[in-house]
Amino acid sequence: MSYSRNSKERLTALRVKNALLENRQKELKETINNLLQSRESFVKAYEDSTCEMKRAMESRDRMILFHSEKIKAHSLLVNSIEKEASSIKQIVNYTQCVLNEKEEVAVKLKKKLHEIATFEKLFIEKISDLECKMRINEEELTGKDKIILGLEAQLKLAKTNDKFQPTIVEIS
Repeated sequence: MSYSRNSKERLTALRVKNALLENRQKELKETINNLLQSRESFVKAYEDSTCEMKRAMESRDRMILFHSEKIKAHSLLVNSIEKEASSIKQIVNYTQCVLNEKEEVAVKLKKKLHEIATFEKLFIEKISDLECKMRINEEELTGKDKIILGLEAQLKLAKTNDKFQPTIVEIS
């Protein structure tokens, strides 16, 4: 009788632990999915930002080309050396500002690429850790399921033995 009660208590405790592990596994899966969604959102935002920067750079390239052609046209059309020098000086200054801005944009892009690589590495490590934890939890669940099955078999056997015990006593 005591053995049967202990088995029932152990079975109940294992079932509770099993339920907790299953809940934990669900939480880990949700965390992984949330991390993957966050990563996708981050990559999408980065791609959108990069696309906008690329368009701005192309626009500036067209402006530089336009101004370069304008310099040539002014050089041919302007009769006065003074006007020609002033115009060239203005265009060179503008071009230098645009070039400085492009260099700053390039530095920012390199920094963002490095950040993305770092984030991606962190995401991959986090996902790997979570998958490892999930495998461990699944292995624990499998082991505990085997223990539960064994205990259920022992409980059935104990119940069967308890049923036939009075019969054996009566025969004696």
